[in-house]
Amino acid sequence: MLIVADYRLSEQAFGRLCQFGEVVLLQSADVYDALSGHPDVFLCRLPHGVVAAPNTPVNVLEALARHAVPVVAGNLPARGRYPTTARYNAVVAHGLLIHNLRHTDEAVARAARQFKFLHVNQGYSACNLISLPDGSFISSDQGIVNCLTRFGVESHYVEPQGITLPGFHHGFLGGCAGWMGNLLVFTGNLSHLVGGNRLADLLRSKNVEWISLSEELHDVGGLMFFQQNGSLGA
Repeated sequence: MLIVADYRLSEQAFGRLCQFGEVVLLQSADVYDALSGHPDVFLCRLPHGVVAAPNTPVNVLEALARHAVPVVAGNLPARGRYPTTARYNAVVAHGLLIHNLRHTDEAVARAARQFKFLHVNQGYSACNLISLPDGSFISSDQGIVNCLTRFGVESHYVEPQGITLPGFHHGFLGGCAGWMGNLLVFTGNLSHLVGGNRLADLLRSKNVEWISLSEELHDVGGLMFFQQNGSLGA
């Protein structure tokens, strides 16, 4: 299994991830420091594969090729500051492409053309969303929750306070997590969240199993797990 993660991942979290597969750390000087290691700035997950920004670090592209993960070449680079850092930060899941469609890279839109497009104001959609196996979503952005609810999609809001992101008051929930098969992996302990107990209860009610890699809950731009066919790691 291939795991793509932020180069600033804690030593404890990195060690835990290494037990599951090859961990490749992402680092780029093309975007501002807080996002410089975030996979979801350069890679947009598809059900089977990924859309990669043309300036995705070479070590990540080589690892994706080594693990035979299908890669669609992105059109424009992820660069500078928002909104050009949000081009690939879309969520493609449960028949939906969820993003601020004004900023979606053309390659992402083409790759997800069979899905319904749902526009939200939040450009960092992947940072703020966790999709659940039953078709529902958890988000740390109330605006996304409101849009999903209006669209008839079950969604739940969880306050982001307690998530760390250098240079900001807090990070976002989706940036702390990733699916490894049927296991939801968090960078840290949910107890750091204001609504941590409520989130844990929700996950249990959905029969979702999860683990924490370390104590602190860091936003690292998501944890991306890949099988060789590009699907969510198992």
